[in-house]
Amino acid sequence: MRQGWERDRAEIALDRAALAKLLAPVFPGAAVTRFERVSGGLVNTNFKVVPGAQAAPLLLRIYQRDAAQGLKEAALIRQLGPCVPVPELFHAAENNPVTGHAYSILSWVEGRRLDALALAGEDLRSAGRALGTALANVHAAKYERFGFLGADLKIVRPIDLDRDGLLAYLDHAFAGSHGAARLGPELMASLRKFIEREGEKISPWPGAPCLVHGDCNGSNLLFRRGANGAWELAAILDWEFAFSGTPGFDFAHLLRPPLGRHSDFGEAVASSYRDSGGALPPDWRSLARITDLFAWIDVASRPDAGTNVIEDAQKFIRAIIADRPTDDK
Repeated sequence: MRQGWERDRAEIALDRAALAKLLAPVFPGAAVTRFERVSGGLVNTNFKVVPGAQAAPLLLRIYQRDAAQGLKEAALIRQLGPCVPVPELFHAAENNPVTGHAYSILSWVEGRRLDALALAGEDLRSAGRALGTALANVHAAKYERFGFLGADLKIVRPIDLDRDGLLAYLDHAFAGSHGAARLGPELMASLRKFIEREGEKISPWPGAPCLVHGDCNGSNLLFRRGANGAWELAAILDWEFAFSGTPGFDFAHLLRPPLGRHSDFGEAVASSYRDSGGALPPDWRSLARITDLFAWIDVASRPDAGTNVIEDAQKFIRAIIADRPTDDK
């Protein structure tokens, strides 16, 4: 699905000298022997960089949207490293001497993206079990209330995650944006009626408020084969959208295509999640899909959203309202 989404800003072009300058705080004087731009991101620019003939590759991330989000990601990697598979963090700064953006230097993690495994028809049950354990560990970090996190991982803007909160988010996100026009009056009316009728169901999700990844889609989940042939979670990437919410936000991403086509994957995630101490309501699939409206409202309201992005937002909002599955074929 996301493979067809347009970036909302151009990637940054850097040469060897510029990359070496950015690596200098950790690898002073190192010569960049190889580098390549990493595809897949929609906002930031990422480079795979080898800082010497015998050196291990690195991931250099330039945060083009918001410096605070980059620093938040760095803080979360430090916090989660002992209990969740994440890249190793070598350096993070709120600006850089080449482009001025916040950036970080991370270990390069080898693995296959989960969405690619799903599209290839792989058996994802072992991947689901590994992911369920990791998500239980992520969601074990609790907060006093829902809200967006700052660079220090404290809540800087509280939010309400219930029927009234979803309605308020709809009004706030679409005020002064093209969101309402993109959905059209008929879909907007149906969306508002649905939230008024069903929105309160997302409130009592057990185990909340807790840390959620916020962008737990298959492109941010790397897996590799273990010694026994099972898929092992190599790393969860891209933490800049993390916030204090309900587990439903992360589970919602796992119900989107292509992962949503693999029902045994979802059941494996849920079973392992419960076995690892996570709490799921009996109707978690339905509640997660309603919760996903927060994300699709955000997507539809983005000022630079491309045609494919807007079409997917329309399609998924219609499907959630109609309580029917959505495929991206």
